[in-house]
Amino acid sequence: MSVIDNAELSDGFDLNSNVEQLNVETFDDVSVDSVSLIRYNQDPKKCLVSIDANESLAARLSKYCLKEEMADVHFIVSDNGVERKVAAHKLILSIRSDVFKAMFYGLWNAVSEIALPDIGYTVLTKLLTFIYTDEVSLDAYSLAATLYAAKKYQIYNLEKLCINYLTWNLNNENVLDVLSAAMLYNELELVSLCLEKLYANTEKIINSSTFVDIDYNTLITILKQDELMIYEVDLYKAVILWSCKECERRGIDITADNQRKVLGEALYHIRFPLMTGEEFAFYVVNQRILNNEEEMSVFLHFAMNTECKIFSSTPRSPPLKAREDNNKEFTLIRFPKIEAGRICMFDQIHKVDFLVSKPIYITGFGVYGTRCPDGDRILNVELVKSDTNENIASAQRKISCTGKPKIYQIRFKVAVPIEALTMYTVSAEFDGCFPYPTFYGVNGKRILCLKDLEGFDDKDVTFIFFKTEKSFLDTGGEMGQIPQILFYL
Repeated sequence: MSVIDNAELSDGFDLNSNVEQLNVETFDDVSVDSVSLIRYNQDPKKCLVSIDANESLAARLSKYCLKEEMADVHFIVSDNGVERKVAAHKLILSIRSDVFKAMFYGLWNAVSEIALPDIGYTVLTKLLTFIYTDEVSLDAYSLAATLYAAKKYQIYNLEKLCINYLTWNLNNENVLDVLSAAMLYNELELVSLCLEKLYANTEKIINSSTFVDIDYNTLITILKQDELMIYEVDLYKAVILWSCKECERRGIDITADNQRKVLGEALYHIRFPLMTGEEFAFYVVNQRILNNEEEMSVFLHFAMNTECKIFSSTPRSPPLKAREDNNKEFTLIRFPKIEAGRICMFDQIHKVDFLVSKPIYITGFGVYGTRCPDGDRILNVELVKSDTNENIASAQRKISCTGKPKIYQIRFKVAVPIEALTMYTVSAEFDGCFPYPTFYGVNGKRILCLKDLEGFDDKDVTFIFFKTEKSFLDTGGEMGQIPQILFYL
């Protein structure tokens, strides 16, 4: 406690009186700066201040976070199966959330305990910590659940933090955990971002140690995707490993019958007709996972080129011929340097024409974000043939700009075949924002030969860029927007 000396007290002051008994005249005789609670010791010339007068409101509120002192509501949540009560304060929650306000000052105003079966202890503590302090420690494994809680109680700034965290921290190691949680909490935007990551790095993610630990619904979702960039036989091998692990989780023997049992519907989302006849005979038939009718259906497809009525023969994207060089996706970076200014404005369309010397498959593009304060933007990218204006592909993605020089990648649902020596136009446009300036690249080159660039393994493909008359801005070969092209050879 801080001590204020020489506080002048009235002659008739009672040292044993309570604060409540002090009248206005008594306080008028006490010279202090700013005191919420005063306790008097045995020296009438001194008084003790229990609260730091210079402490901010946020600092004071943080001291009550998760504390019982003055708490008037408790949340009942599960902590790994153990029931726990978490203390909170209705007024503070109501100030930060209209949902809590409606609860505590409406129909539930007399309720002092609230069970939250859909929110765990860890997530609730993160939510309350942010409400009281405006700070939170995020991690990939509880991210989807935290985002769900933020949306449920309309804590919008926490929502943005979760999306920004994902943008910067989603990787091959945690994407399956995030995907499972996002599906559990029906966070569709998060599911979409995870699938984009999966499309771009399918082989690494499917063959990672985390794949065998995913839940059944996540397995089904992955197998349904047309955009998986992996050979079907490799996908099948990974699914078989998952079935072995699932047998262990259920405490049953690893046999063909039990593997088929745990796979259930998932088995019918494997596209056996996409394998070669040799792959199917060696890896599938020998394991006796399929019954005789199912095996015969696939063999007839191979022998007579007839439609397989049991398993899909729809190719996954991109086609096999586009997936040489071990499934490697390349990223061409057009500009070596990033600057900020009003060269590229959000209220206009960024376009650039280009052609390539050899056929490639384009999977998407990278676009610079905004220099403005944090905010959500809708990014639209379109690829057309320049001479006919035919729409070849388009994609839309919601992004959370941070004001930092970040490139946001947006991918098409299927890889797009690009013909050699044919002019194409790619455009990028932002919706739902004011005309804030974007970052832009400089010192670029109109002609980029891959064999002269590091990381392309002497690939003999040349890109040539042109400034299009259709663009309202300065985007072209040397400077501007759309700094990345994502592609396969």
